[in-house]
Amino acid sequence: MQHREVIASPEDWRKVTDEIVRILVDAQYEITHRQIMEQMKLDNLDKTESDHDILAAALKLTS
Repeated sequence: MQHREVIASPEDWRKVTDEIVRILVDAQYEITHRQIMEQMKLDNLDKTESDHDILAAALKLTS
């Protein structure tokens, strides 16, 4: 029989994995948010007259 040293429990590995995933998702969110903000053209926002216009502009920006 080989002696196998346990570095971490399955629960420890799950916690580490969850933290890594959270960091990656947060980073992707920040990148996407920055890209969307860079694409927005603020000069077109003054042409919005109603809530419908604002929603249409938001859909256009995120499509």
